Amino acid sequence: MRDITVTTKMIPLLGKPLGQSVSSKISNTMYERYGIDVVRFPIECEKEDLPVLVAGLRKMNINGLGVTKPYKVEILKYLDGTDELAGMIGASNRVVMKDGKLIGTNVDGRAFTRALRRETGINIGDKKYLCLGAGGVGKPICWTLIFEGAKKVYIRDKFNEASKELADRINAKYPGTAIYLPYEDDAALAAAAKDSDVIINATGLGMPPHKDETPIAKELIEPRHICFECIYNPAVTLFMQEAREQGATALSGKVMLINCAMMGFEALSDVEVPYEEWEKLFDEAVAAMAVK
Repeated sequence: MRDITVTTKMIPLLGKPLGQSVSSKISNTMYERYGIDVVRFPIECEKEDLPVLVAGLRKMNINGLGVTKPYKVEILKYLDGTDELAGMIGASNRVVMKDGKLIGTNVDGRAFTRALRRETGINIGDKKYLCLGAGGVGKPICWTLIFEGAKKVYIRDKFNEASKELADRINAKYPGTAIYLPYEDDAALAAAAKDSDVIINATGLGMPPHKDETPIAKELIEPRHICFECIYNPAVTLFMQEAREQGATALSGKVMLINCAMMGFEALSDVEVPYEEWEKLFDEAVAAMAVK
């Protein structure tokens, strides 16, 4: 057991529920392994507790905060500001302490694009994207894709108001880059898939209780497609399985989560840890969670 001292920097993770989270476990293992005096720990809390909790954390020896669902939007009320990307997204999942101020950032989308580049070698600006889901994961992914140079992102969500609002907000900043797809328009979905290079599942379809569901018909997937699944558990969803059956490249959400953890680690250290070491830790943590 590592020693926690008065000089140890703390990174609380705020959210609810947090029982299934593996990010703190793998990050702490790396901090201890490489002698970095930082500890990350989960704090399950209620929405009404956030103002008092954040005020108290300001008085502690924190390096920053991790924030997960359902508080990525709510947390903005209690911060001193955001960086440009988090401000556009309207949500923060990582808060940094800078000169005594809490500044919100959003690395969900950056972890996605970093993982996509690492796994496929593509240039973000050279491809077109179809994002299925405009919520907590889909929103930062769409914003970050455009922020990093993507020319076109199709957006579809079962809640039309969510996908339309997201497309409208993106187009107000980057005209003509986001295309709203009405959920009921199957022809528009088929045309968007035909025009896209990367298909993203940013919905909950593929996880229990929707384990046997997928956000897009198998027939719309082509061998040239890169299909990115944002879910990491189960390891292979129906979306991934059908993509591979169609000859397409299918990526698991674990590559996104691992890259997110790596980005947090790299912000605290100059140590370069190979991706494979992170992946081994992740696989061990998920396996241990499944045994419980």
